[in-house]
Amino acid sequence: KSIGFVHLRKKNFKNAALHLRSSSNLLDRFINDPNEDLAESNIFFLEIYAKISVGEVLNLLGRVFIEIDGQSPKALVCFEDSMIVLDNVIEEFQQQQDSSPHLINSINKFANGSILRGNISIASFGNVLADSYIRSGRLYAEISLKADSELAFHRAIRIFESLKRDDFLHHDDEHACDYLTSVSVTNNLLDACSLALDLAEDRRQPSTTQNIGTDNFEGFDANDDSNIELNNSEFHIEEDGLNFSREDLFFRIGMCYAEQKKYDLALQNLHEAKQRTTKVVGESMIVANIIHNIGLVQRSKFLSTGFTKAKDDALRSFQEAVDMSRDYKRQ
Repeated sequence: KSIGFVHLRKKNFKNAALHLRSSSNLLDRFINDPNEDLAESNIFFLEIYAKISVGEVLNLLGRVFIEIDGQSPKALVCFEDSMIVLDNVIEEFQQQQDSSPHLINSINKFANGSILRGNISIASFGNVLADSYIRSGRLYAEISLKADSELAFHRAIRIFESLKRDDFLHHDDEHACDYLTSVSVTNNLLDACSLALDLAEDRRQPSTTQNIGTDNFEGFDANDDSNIELNNSEFHIEEDGLNFSREDLFFRIGMCYAEQKKYDLALQNLHEAKQRTTKVVGESMIVANIIHNIGLVQRSKFLSTGFTKAKDDALRSFQEAVDMSRDYKRQ
């Protein structure tokens, strides 16, 4: 796998495909013919390790094919197979009593005591899974499968948000995911949201706002630099309410730009989210939350630039959010 990845980076696509296919075949043997002398728990660890590795190899193989003229169909098959394998791993995690990080640690302890040697990482394989969804989404769009493309982008958004809010980058194995940082996850999330928004804007169908922010507005603090709070849970892809509305996407894009310290772009998208959401649900706690986050971005802009106007804007936004939430609670 490592040799294949090096060839891919050097754009030696035929050699990359050869080594990655060999890696995939070897890993497939691990899955389908486990050593019967191993304890049952170790067989399970081996299967999970092999499945994650297969998913990563298929993703790399898809990247190889996508660089070769006329091989986009093969690339799509690889990305789809990668998604199937890694989604199956997530289902395996959900069926276990242990938390995902604890399970990964157990698998790594087994791997380090065997011929496998290498560590695996929730953050790394989650990033690979989301990458396969994004690349599949792009290929679906090229062949006019817009619904499949949108679903793929939205699944990628869910995964990247899970990686961010569950703090896997800090609790995962540092050697297994040293290439993955909070900055790269934010960039990937922004990319997925932008792709999904492009498709949604093409459709221009009425939407209902569902996933923006929280409903808790007790005690606004203008000195609070906290970001939006989203539901915290084990790493998984939610099936219910999967699709985001355009308002949701504008909000998420705005918050990504805020993390990148691109405050003007952040405010532009957050104001768009506010206007669109107000048209859908009226003045509500959801809109108040958007306004509060606008205030946080304006405050960050003031602290970064020293512009007095940004400070004044932030204070007005905080007050507007407080007033709106108070008025809503009185209804």
